[in-house]
Amino acid sequence: MNNLSSSDYHGLEKRKRDFHINKILKNPKQSWNQFYDRNKEKFYKNRHWTLKELPISLLDKSIEFIEFGCGVGNTIIPILKEKDDWSCYGCDFSQNALDLLSNQLKDLSTRCVSFLCDISSQLISNIIPNKSFDLCFLIFVLSSISPDNFEFVIKNICSILNSGGYVFLRDYGIDDAAMHRFKKESMITSNFYFRKESK
Repeated sequence: MNNLSSSDYHGLEKRKRDFHINKILKNPKQSWNQFYDRNKEKFYKNRHWTLKELPISLLDKSIEFIEFGCGVGNTIIPILKEKDDWSCYGCDFSQNALDLLSNQLKDLSTRCVSFLCDISSQLISNIIPNKSFDLCFLIFVLSSISPDNFEFVIKNICSILNSGGYVFLRDYGIDDAAMHRFKKESMITSNFYFRKESK
């Protein structure tokens, strides 16, 4: 290895990275299942701040909301604990994440329905027919979906949103601190990232 030129070394590193990215793109569900299998519910912090960001008109009524990319419940659980009259649907790409969510819900389980769905290719209305929501959470989800699928995803979400409903969107902004925390190796293409497994 010491005899490699700098360009040969960088060429090998690029091939290694391309191989890893192609593996993830070929079976992203497996990658997310491995991520949650390794990290359990300990990777992300609970989002106790979300209710502070919502319009007062929503907070004053009983609603049913949906979260896409709900993971292990870091948004859902704090909200359900604070809002006794709210219920929700939680959707994720990883069955392992949904299993962990189910274990954490405990006495809140009667107020949350979770389901497996790839919102970039499956119609939500086919999975939960005749449902519509006043509020949808989409937190750090779009950056893990290929930009080629954004139009389908947005139309998919709008199809189950009530007239006048809200989409709570939080993701990486170009050049914000959260974006810079991702290493270059985590970027598949511009604005499209994968979450590496934590050690």
